[in-house]
Amino acid sequence: MKKWRNLVPALLAAAILCLSAVPALATFDQSALDGIIMITTGAPDDDGKMSYWRGTGFFIGAEGENPQYIVTNCHVIEEFILAGKALGGGELHVLFDKDDEAEAYLVDYDAEKDVAILRLAEATDKRIPLQMRVPQESSLGSQAYAVGYPAAADLTVAAVNSFSQKDATVTTGSIS
Repeated sequence: MKKWRNLVPALLAAAILCLSAVPALATFDQSALDGIIMITTGAPDDDGKMSYWRGTGFFIGAEGENPQYIVTNCHVIEEFILAGKALGGGELHVLFDKDDEAEAYLVDYDAEKDVAILRLAEATDKRIPLQMRVPQESSLGSQAYAVGYPAAADLTVAAVNSFSQKDATVTTGSIS
């Protein structure tokens, strides 16, 4: 009986937290999930053995057109960059789904700003471009969403299994 007495308040608290989060995510535009992508990079070590990393990116481009360019963080492809310069190569791919990927190419990067631009050989109809906008001072305090595959960075986590949009997570916060 003591177990139930301790369990009921915990379940009630969890339910309240879940219900209070619903209105915040209710304003999230689910179509944004159609623009994100899983990125995998591979780089050889000094012995030529390949190691792999994963991260998130999103397509950009003109609204209504098939996108070709991807924005990601520089740290997602850092080992690929180092391998290309120091060890003569690496691998860079985007995953649309578990068995559907395409080779990506590095366009440019800025390690200090932690941003990189990638491109596919040809535009794709498998994702949509997300629209970027210049932040305004009036945006301070506005709600913002982080979308991606954070668990994918750790290859030991089995949380991401298909690499499709349904595996993405959405986190909410505010612009500060």
